Amino acid sequence: MPGHVNPVAPPGFGIQFDLRPIKNNELYFTGIIHDQNGQPDVYSWNEFFTKADHYYGLEIGYFWKRAPNDFDHLHVNVVYAAEAEQPSPIAAVLQVGTTPGWLVKAHGSKQIDRWVVFGNYTYNTSQGGPQGPTVADHSVTAGVAFLRPFEINGEWSFGAVWANSFNRSLRDQYGIETYWKILFASDLWVTPNLQLIFNPTYNTTKTVLAVGGIKLRLFF
Repeated sequence: MPGHVNPVAPPGFGIQFDLRPIKNNELYFTGIIHDQNGQPDVYSWNEFFTKADHYYGLEIGYFWKRAPNDFDHLHVNVVYAAEAEQPSPIAAVLQVGTTPGWLVKAHGSKQIDRWVVFGNYTYNTSQGGPQGPTVADHSVTAGVAFLRPFEINGEWSFGAVWANSFNRSLRDQYGIETYWKILFASDLWVTPNLQLIFNPTYNTTKTVLAVGGIKLRLFF
């Protein structure tokens, strides 16, 4: 995603729950409370319970199953990120202040056989953070995926994003990305991808940036 929008807590102590309150129903609730002081080597349970620099998140979602391989899905995330004791050093480089705030994200997807369309809208007021800075308040993403292209296990996807910077003197950022996730073996995923970033917010000397990559995931 070309614009950092979602606040993310660092590795450390946390409490998570998953709840399905109605039997044989696809409504679910997932929540988390996480310590975000950013110092994994000095975490302690006492610190987790006595300090207030926590990350709180709740997801409420629902699946509508219409037929085999055909379903709709919606979920809403609500997040509150307290001010981190150890903000990310990247925030200082980008001159982004570290302040607590809220995030609300709405996601929807629809699968019809091997095609999946999806979209997200995010509104965020949290700036900075311990695990990479949040630099945008509004963002929209949308895309389409095709499952098992050429009958090869995996997926091909194409998506687009728009992000609006907290700093209104900076330009909006746009981007597109495509990737192909390929199952080469029963325990190995290989995912080549390409991103094009238009009007990069923090690189005003460029109009377009191209970023290629490849990810490997090995299961043991």
